[in-house]
Amino acid sequence: MGSQPRRESADPARGVGAGRDGAGPRSPGDRRPPRHQRQHLPRLRQEHPRQARSAQPARGRGGRRTPGTAAPAGRRSIVRRAVSVPSVGDEKGLTEAAIGQAPTLAGALDVILELACRSGGWPVGHALRCTADGTLTPGVAWYLADRDRFEIFRSITDGTDFAPGVGLPSRIASRGLAEFVADLSADASFLRARAAAMTGLRSAYLVPVRGDGDEVVAVIELFSTTQEPPSDETVTLVDDLCGRLGQVIERERSADALQGSEARRRLIFDDSPLGMATFDVDLRLLSVNPALCDMLGYPAAELAGSAIIDVVHPEDAENLAGLFRHLLAGHITMVRTESRCFGAGGRLVWAHATAWSQGEADGSHPYGVLVIEDVTAQRGAAAEAAAARRRLGTVLQQLGELRDEYRLLQAAADGSRDLVDARYAAIGLLSAGGRTFGTFVHSGVDPSTARRIGDPPTGKGLLAALIAEGRPLRSSRIADHPASAGFPDAHPPMTSFLGVPMTTPAGVIGHLFVGEKRGGGEFDDDDEDMLSRLAAQVAQAVARARSDQREQTLRAQVQRMVEANLRLLREVRPDSLLQTVVDLARTVADAEYAALGMLTAEDGETFERFLHAGVAPGTAAAIGRMPTGVGVLRTVSVNRRPVRLANLREHPAHRGFPEGHPAMTSFLGVPLVAGGRVIGILFVANKRSASEFNDQDEAFLVTLAAQAATAAEAIPMYVARADLVERLTSTAERLKAETEAKWSFLGGLSHELRGSLSGILMSAELLRDPDLGVAGGQGSQLAANIHTVTQHVLSIVDNLLDLSRMDAKRLDVLLQPVVLRMVLDEVRTITEPLALEAGIAVDIPVVERDVLVLADPLRLRQVLLNLLHNAVKFTDAGGHAWIEVRCSEQEVRIGVCDTGVGIDPKDAKRIFEPFERGTDAKGPGAGLGLAIAKGIIELHHGRIELSSSPGVGSQFLVTLRRARPEPGRLDLEDEPELAMVPVAGRSAAVLVVEDEAGTRDAAVRTLEAGGYQVRTSATVEGAIAALQDWAPDLVLLDVQLQDGDGLRAVETLRALAGRPDLPIVAFTADRLRDTAERALAAGCNAYLLKPLSARALLSRVRVLLAEVAAGPATPTP
Repeated sequence: MGSQPRRESADPARGVGAGRDGAGPRSPGDRRPPRHQRQHLPRLRQEHPRQARSAQPARGRGGRRTPGTAAPAGRRSIVRRAVSVPSVGDEKGLTEAAIGQAPTLAGALDVILELACRSGGWPVGHALRCTADGTLTPGVAWYLADRDRFEIFRSITDGTDFAPGVGLPSRIASRGLAEFVADLSADASFLRARAAAMTGLRSAYLVPVRGDGDEVVAVIELFSTTQEPPSDETVTLVDDLCGRLGQVIERERSADALQGSEARRRLIFDDSPLGMATFDVDLRLLSVNPALCDMLGYPAAELAGSAIIDVVHPEDAENLAGLFRHLLAGHITMVRTESRCFGAGGRLVWAHATAWSQGEADGSHPYGVLVIEDVTAQRGAAAEAAAARRRLGTVLQQLGELRDEYRLLQAAADGSRDLVDARYAAIGLLSAGGRTFGTFVHSGVDPSTARRIGDPPTGKGLLAALIAEGRPLRSSRIADHPASAGFPDAHPPMTSFLGVPMTTPAGVIGHLFVGEKRGGGEFDDDDEDMLSRLAAQVAQAVARARSDQREQTLRAQVQRMVEANLRLLREVRPDSLLQTVVDLARTVADAEYAALGMLTAEDGETFERFLHAGVAPGTAAAIGRMPTGVGVLRTVSVNRRPVRLANLREHPAHRGFPEGHPAMTSFLGVPLVAGGRVIGILFVANKRSASEFNDQDEAFLVTLAAQAATAAEAIPMYVARADLVERLTSTAERLKAETEAKWSFLGGLSHELRGSLSGILMSAELLRDPDLGVAGGQGSQLAANIHTVTQHVLSIVDNLLDLSRMDAKRLDVLLQPVVLRMVLDEVRTITEPLALEAGIAVDIPVVERDVLVLADPLRLRQVLLNLLHNAVKFTDAGGHAWIEVRCSEQEVRIGVCDTGVGIDPKDAKRIFEPFERGTDAKGPGAGLGLAIAKGIIELHHGRIELSSSPGVGSQFLVTLRRARPEPGRLDLEDEPELAMVPVAGRSAAVLVVEDEAGTRDAAVRTLEAGGYQVRTSATVEGAIAALQDWAPDLVLLDVQLQDGDGLRAVETLRALAGRPDLPIVAFTADRLRDTAERALAAGCNAYLLKPLSARALLSRVRVLLAEVAAGPATPTP
């Protein structure tokens, strides 16, 4: 329920643990300044908000409050003894000062952490204490150079359970060796990776502290925002400090053995800055210390002897009393809880209480010891933050319902005032040049003042600084700012100011700012965070509104253009107008099919003429006769109004189309009316960009049908004027120009996929049909063919997914030190058979094992395979393709070269764009590989360059950062064994939960071939039933099942199996969404992406079972 008391600095600007007198001022280069000081305008050093609310009372010797001083408001600060610290250069002097001037363990830890951090430039230091059972207790001491920035990391660390063998500090304690971790995110033992990433901590140096018996008694963690290892001087100093710290710990242990001394107990009890008390089995207070009296506002004589429940809120009293009775009865060893207490005058105090029992050695005469910390201020701050989040949610909900830009901006400006409690707010959207405001909306200004203000601010002075820097700007006093001008004379006066940019992927589009904090205060970090979050949502909403407006404008322009062209065609050649109407209907409505049927005058049900678009000639011939005017087409004719359907087959009157007609789902049909009767029907089917047609499509088709009806009446009068048909063709071509590149790409992609699928189908049929007489040896070759072609299809799908993720800014790389030799070996293994078949010589060097690059190994292999496959593909038989590797201290340059056809210099930039290929490119290809390769390398912070000569060859040069070897890095070249891992002398059991029958069958056959016992289920319900009488050693769990989300069943499956550590592996084909993060958050041990090979499945299952057999492990993707 709580954590150990935290020692906080008396000077928050210097960080936790930096508040001792005599240490001298910290130089600006020692640490990164807090966020509120990282601005272009000068700021004065400020007190922490908790200290600014009330002055700290004076204290006498030993931390006792001097007579006559009032109790402080909110949380109590801890006053430390002054410690003089010698210069940083005098390492021996530093050590002696740490031990000599801080005789207690807490004091020594504080000084040692500060000395270690300051000497090596570490912004965060932390000490953990080892207990007798091997557990590490966090939060013993902290050093934070920037409290605001690293407070969340400290909070998460203090709440982490470091049981024996769990976490990075436990690894250090068990090994007894210091270790530098260059990349915390890549270390599986580091449980706080997300918290470290949030605060920018990237590396750590961990050192064990040994006692006299050579046992590890503590662990020191030093964290850095860089990945630079500590210098030799820093290592020597830290080792010396930790050695002396071990001596202090041993001395304190010896002193603890003498705790029978009443004087020592009273010293700790009376001088504690936290409230302390003892209580008996009747839950009456036996003694109380001054700090508790100050906290509650009662004299000691009044508190001592009173019942605990008399000072506790009635809603908390019963639960607290029960816990304390269990404690004194020996049922539990410690109580940590938060309760509400009544102070003097009925004042409510939130208290974090920690209690344990003591007594004689034989267990007799037990009594309780209670330590209480006042957390009322933190509770109030948390409630304040929750209210702010609710206000932000309300504003965002209002914005989501608006599409008009001005109303959206006004609502956002009004909401921002309430959000940060400001008197004035405004939103300015930048003009085309990006230096002035084109649109400016006020909030908090009455209409008459708004009229006097007139035009938007000029974008000078303070606003010019805001625009130029493109980042948040905050000032507590505008008049003192060197660029305070820029607001009109009629503008309301403002003292405090906060402005934040509104940013979209295209850049900064405007700024949101507030002025004059209510109550005369200034805007703080929380205000800046809330306003920044609101500004981001407003920017998205503005971009969305503008996109909608552009789409509506474009549709209106298209419709006006179509109407103009149709009017022209009615005058010049209406005989070809009807076919043009059909083509335009298909193009503008984005339909797969379109058709126009002209009804006979006799019965109004038979088509005398039928025109269509989107139907291939062969299909048109197979259709044969024209549709009849019955079914849904008759419904359009009889009702004389449009019919729009999401699914034609679900309509009761879907008849009327020939058997050979293409299948149709979505449908939109409108009548052609002339002379008071229906003369025809225009319809479109199967919208390509959505599941059904919309209101705009219907409005356009109605207009088009009216124009067609008018033209149809005039056809006999204009059949001789055929010379102007080209105008209609030109209009149609202009309308289709926007989709040419897409259709070119889709045509190539269709060719690739259908060709590959044809090979798979034929090979599968040869294997399946015994009448085709495939011999046993040929079957293996056909299976290999299927595998090769399937891999090709999979690579096309992966490329499309990668391109989608790149467009959505969701393609991630996991950078880590990678052995380049391993990647090149894999590339050689995959490429050499292809090159041998093409008659191309391939040369890939064998580099030294110590050549490491900072890369994602899978993505690096993907890039090199793509480049080398291109080299082989565009090199004639007898040619040569090779890889060159050149290394420097900082970089590794990998060149992929060939003696192929080369690339024209004018194509050098274009070929790195999606869907683009070289002018002379031949053979299959979709134009995606180089674009994806370039995007991946840029995510590595590297570069890819091309040098080529047509007819001579090409070189693609990839430059990456070189990585240093990680201490204790696993040998990645060891191929994992596929042998089954036995469990308790038996074959391991695996439960496969998968609803796709083919995948489920393949997984079962693979696992059984590996020697595992396998049961299956297609649903979560079936999996639960299977666990009623069977205990698997591992569960392979599909994420998307027929009866729900598989991830929601993780805890249930483990509970039924009676094993909290039951390995569960998420199994899914979803690469686009955040399924991996959801799986790990749900408690899965690993995450597997379909499709994967049989060997890969067996390898991952074996590794997971081996990890479980070895002990607790951290989930890995």
